Amino acid sequence: MKKILLIVGTALAVSLVTGRASNPKNPAYGQSSTAMAKELGAPDWYFRDVKDDAGIYAVGRADFSDEIVSEKAARIDGRARLAQMLEAAMNYIGENSSSADVETKKAFKENTKQITNQVLVGSMMVDRFDIDGKVSVLMFQPYDDLMKKIKSQAMKQNNEKLKNFMADLTVEQFRDAVDNAPLDEEF
Repeated sequence: MKKILLIVGTALAVSLVTGRASNPKNPAYGQSSTAMAKELGAPDWYFRDVKDDAGIYAVGRADFSDEIVSEKAARIDGRARLAQMLEAAMNYIGENSSSADVETKKAFKENTKQITNQVLVGSMMVDRFDIDGKVSVLMFQPYDDLMKKIKSQAMKQNNEKLKNFMADLTVEQFRDAVDNAPLDEEF
């Protein structure tokens, strides 16, 4: 008897929960996540990329049953997106530089991954938005901090031409590269 009551109770609870999401009387019924997010007052960065002269922004998202785990995972996702943007920008700079010779461009490309990993340590979460159990965070990497770290990495290079090339990079070159570098669509 107890098993039957437990099964009936569980079935009733499941039908109530699932019925609520598919019920036409539910205000969220049939809405896209974008429409629901707008209705809930989501920030602009939730819908479109943030462009700013101060640095690079990326949105990270995660959906776990635990809110703390979701935020940590969203931060990791945001940092991965920042890394992808930074790597694409650095590749763009290397490929489109008229001041570097072929050897320097090759050395720069080989060092891009290492430099990217070192630089992103200072990225920070500047905003957070939760919707329907999903956590989204806005991550930020300031250009000034980025340039300091790249110049610091430049001093560690054995290749003198590469050292000079990296030391001469400017914030304007990075802004242009972030705006124009093609990104892989894997994210």
